[in-house]
Amino acid sequence: MVKEGKGDKIKHLLASNIPSEVTRMMKTNRNQPVEKSIVRMKHIAYSQHTVKSNGLFTGRKYTSILTVTNGGEWGNWTWIDMCPEGSYATGFSLKVEEYRGASDDTALNGIRLFCSTAEGSKYTVESNVGRYGTWTQITWCPRGALTKFQLKVEPSQGVLDDTAANNVKFYCNNGAIIEGAGMDFGEYGGWSNECKNSAICGIITKQELYQGVVIDDTSLNDVQFFCCE
Repeated sequence: MVKEGKGDKIKHLLASNIPSEVTRMMKTNRNQPVEKSIVRMKHIAYSQHTVKSNGLFTGRKYTSILTVTNGGEWGNWTWIDMCPEGSYATGFSLKVEEYRGASDDTALNGIRLFCSTAEGSKYTVESNVGRYGTWTQITWCPRGALTKFQLKVEPSQGVLDDTAANNVKFYCNNGAIIEGAGMDFGEYGGWSNECKNSAICGIITKQELYQGVVIDDTSLNDVQFFCCE
């Protein structure tokens, strides 16, 4: 019997079954070029429960780190969280604080990746997460896994309220671009590099800790993702 290689696992993940809800959406939009469409999908979670990896798999080897140049200026890099061996990020959810008007806004507070094999999603990874907001529904790649990203960031507002990171887009290895349900302050920067013959398997976030009642908070400022074969 021929042993399955790591590259074959990614190919199998790319060809794996996708939920009927997503299939219907893809059929509805089949006349649109996939690489030019931004897919905003809401999906009911897989039947099995997912669990947080909580740093159990940080020893997993990675091949590269994806970065962008427009991350926010506040906070510090926190800790790495990795998908278990043989699984890759196929979807994500955002922790977002809705617009508060005259109050202090923080917008994007966290990013949660859903680690999947061809059999489904079992673990989530998220690094450090801010204290504000709620988790959005999961946004999935139509097929395959995440391979590069863009970050939407509001630059410094001086004496006005700062929010730093607001939203994120991912590129899937089937050509689809998927966007989170974040906030609208700021602009997207350029794309990160792309995982080569691999896919995203881990995350580390740059977070500004809670600054107190009267000091401006920004929460999530920047993020990096890890690629694994």
